[in-house]
Amino acid sequence: MTVAVVAVGLVPGVAEAAGRAYSYVELTPLPGDQGSMATDVNASGVVVGYSVGFTERTARRAVRWDGNSTPVDLGTFGGERSRANAVNDAGVVVGEAQEYSGLWRAARWDGPVPRDLGVLPEDNSSRAVAVNRAGVVVGASGNLEIGWRNAVRWDRDGQISRLAVPAGYRGVAADGITDGGIVWGRATPQDEIGTRAVLWAPDGAVRVLSTVLEGSVDAISDVNESGIAVGSSDGFAVRWNLDGTITSLGAPDDTTWSNGAAAVTENQNIAGTYIRGIGDINAVRWTPQGTPQVLATQAGGGNSFATDVDELGTSVGFQNLSPRIRAIVWDPAGNATTLPLSPAASGATKVYARQLTANGFIMGSITYPGVVTRGVLWR
Repeated sequence: MTVAVVAVGLVPGVAEAAGRAYSYVELTPLPGDQGSMATDVNASGVVVGYSVGFTERTARRAVRWDGNSTPVDLGTFGGERSRANAVNDAGVVVGEAQEYSGLWRAARWDGPVPRDLGVLPEDNSSRAVAVNRAGVVVGASGNLEIGWRNAVRWDRDGQISRLAVPAGYRGVAADGITDGGIVWGRATPQDEIGTRAVLWAPDGAVRVLSTVLEGSVDAISDVNESGIAVGSSDGFAVRWNLDGTITSLGAPDDTTWSNGAAAVTENQNIAGTYIRGIGDINAVRWTPQGTPQVLATQAGGGNSFATDVDELGTSVGFQNLSPRIRAIVWDPAGNATTLPLSPAASGATKVYARQLTANGFIMGSITYPGVVTRGVLWR
């Protein structure tokens, strides 16, 4: 992690945490709207997501925030709504936008105007969920009447292709892509019992990953550039290794069990959670050696969850500090610090840290009484 921001003299909304000064930026919605939701952040601190109106809880317009609180409306294809789902380090944004007819189409923004990425020949709707450094996009193509039935990839020139469905399975979904072009997602068996984690190689070859228990619900949360995947299988935090085997990530003691791995770095730091008992959940980091490290909780707090980690071992997440939830950053030693808020935000009921970039930007959300939610960036 490269520390890119240093504050001289703390001001409201700024605090020392994990060896650096973090300042709080609330991502305001478009004029006339009530809330905002952040979905992704890149290495430069550019955040994307959507603005939410007063009467609905769903995306109204796709928005980009360029490291500050000012929203940029990304527009639509002539319809009412759009949503930005991901941004790469070059600033390319992908998501979905409505046409005048109301149909949703996968969208790519290389600038202020969206480009329609198109659909498979038999479909009329599409969505883009992730984009890598090279500009390769993954998502879904389907039909408004029967849903998202095809996982697809668009190459850097915008050409669409169908991602292979493994033999014995009835459908697949793509959830993410690495900078090297490895796509991860889920496959549904013919009997529709459970789901299996799958990887597609850059050449399109598909591989179904091992499972802890046949018929369980397996899901990948993250994949590093080497192809090591983490997530959950049958309710256990797992790592899928390069040789195709699955490793259940150990809990800190014999009386507990892990229940989810959220993120993995290139050097195999892994962030997640483990359960110590009914209603007793703790954030954990597995070191590159595979050792589980319990992340400290704030005094008087309850359940904690780690959502992301960097190569130095700095982790982010949140903790129930009854009656409120607060965003937390843990230093590599596991010490917890509550991320700062502005004075105006101090009455918020829920604050979450969701994503940590290599340059130390943290993306999350804040919810005020009355269920008004805004995106947040700590920088």
